[in-house]
Amino acid sequence: MSGIHFPGIHDTSGRSVIVYDAATVAKSCLDPADIGKVILYYVSLPVRPERTKHGVTLLVLSGLPGDSTYDHLDRALLFLESKVHIASLLVWRKISSGPRVTEAHRQRLQRSNSNVLPNSKIEYHVLDDIDGLRHFLDEEQTPAECGGPTSHDQLEWVEFYKEYEPFLSQCHSCGRSLVTTLSDIRDVTASHDPDDVTTNRRSLVASHRAINRVLSDAALCKLRRDGHRTLTQLEERAHWLPYSEDVKICVERADRLFAEVERGAKRLEQLCQKRKEKIREQQRLKALHTETTEVLSWLKSKGATTLKRHASLASTLPALKAQEQDFEKFYFISMVSQNKFNS
Repeated sequence: MSGIHFPGIHDTSGRSVIVYDAATVAKSCLDPADIGKVILYYVSLPVRPERTKHGVTLLVLSGLPGDSTYDHLDRALLFLESKVHIASLLVWRKISSGPRVTEAHRQRLQRSNSNVLPNSKIEYHVLDDIDGLRHFLDEEQTPAECGGPTSHDQLEWVEFYKEYEPFLSQCHSCGRSLVTTLSDIRDVTASHDPDDVTTNRRSLVASHRAINRVLSDAALCKLRRDGHRTLTQLEERAHWLPYSEDVKICVERADRLFAEVERGAKRLEQLCQKRKEKIREQQRLKALHTETTEVLSWLKSKGATTLKRHASLASTLPALKAQEQDFEKFYFISMVSQNKFNS
């Protein structure tokens, strides 16, 4: 581990707190640029913008003599110049942990500004008791390393964000795709003339294909299949990070975004089914129209022939009966066809 962590706590001014364990950082052999990148990443995490709007607080747990802690940190903060505003730099050093600063470092501070890092020019406060720390951190926001109640499991935190960030990205990506499809369908529907049967049929087929394409997308199918299990895992990991405000908000956000994706997908499924039914109805009407046209054409042709044939009556009784039966047969077929197309 890097020795730098983001426990999701905030100071008395409402700013997010990043904890920097100097001894662990020294063991990790991170160079100043890498340290700066870690801090920069943590600054991007808070869900509530007010937590970083006026900068962040860096709480240094110093277990090393003066220069070893301050010089390395100073170079790292210089890397962050113009990128991150360190509004408050607190150095927690219990008296029993060793001298607060070396004599050389003390003299150097006296020659410059007292309690100001020489390169980054950031002022810091050295604290060695709870009473002093209370000016900057409330009791419920104080890390266990400083005698407070808030514990932090960095391994669980890392695993939480390893699951959370890809899941959130998938929700955003699939959500945008669903919203775009719904918007396109509304625009196409609004622009068409409801009386233009041919255009409407083409629009229905095109939108049905577009919806099917989105709903069958591999990323969306995977998200819908695995989403509930991922949310359960996030909630379980959040259980081990009870003091992190950001973790709690992240779980709520993940749950909300996934629910929105599900609603959007179900809405598209409903639209897809409606369009499928409309397409079937239009196909049935088209087939009926074709059949009607053919029958009417036949009736017109057959009717003209029949009427012409029956224009003059037969001269014998058998012939009259045959003529009557032939006309009744034609009339019956005509009425049956008319009733069929009127129903």
